[in-house]
Amino acid sequence: MQVPQNRQSSIPGIPSPYRRCNHPGCHRPSFAEFDHHAQCQPHFIASCYAKLEDASRLIKENRLGSEDLATIRAFVEECAAAAGSCSLQSRDLNNLRRAQLLDIVIAAAQLLTQLRRSPRVEKQVPLRLLGDPLTDPRIEDTVTQTVSQHGAMFQAASPYTRGEIVDIVRLDTGRSAIARIAWHQPIGPNQHRVAVEVLNRSNFWG
Repeated sequence: MQVPQNRQSSIPGIPSPYRRCNHPGCHRPSFAEFDHHAQCQPHFIASCYAKLEDASRLIKENRLGSEDLATIRAFVEECAAAAGSCSLQSRDLNNLRRAQLLDIVIAAAQLLTQLRRSPRVEKQVPLRLLGDPLTDPRIEDTVTQTVSQHGAMFQAASPYTRGEIVDIVRLDTGRSAIARIAWHQPIGPNQHRVAVEVLNRSNFWG
């Protein structure tokens, strides 16, 4: 995704019959002004979904710097405002279109919740992962790549499942916490990128 630069929000009004969608080959009436373009209903909804999916992927993959986070946050807020405004102002929406707009608003709100969390910073912390001693007695040592107040990302040799609960122990301080696997991605043979959410410590990483 190309991170939008210097974006200015514009709240769409009631569609004008004199404006047309800017997408090549499309001559439908304009429905909303979004991403600096006049867009018809189908193109506006498809554009929102595509860009929210791109933003979600970048957040999960931890590929955003602090400046990018601020820009993406403003963009997602614009997306939510545009979809919400269209849903309330447009009188010719069918049930499917209205449901899609509300879905976009909800998806944007969920992304904003993630973006408002504390930023990730690069920090190497030696870490031990422990599964359930009765059902999953594996033990693995690793080192964090990035940490935040709420979690961390690292590489692991073992596969994990999203939602799985593990115990984590800082090998430098001996502090322990309960964590939930928030994200997992295989990156090679016996190599996995893993993100965890710390559940019972407010500032586990200091």
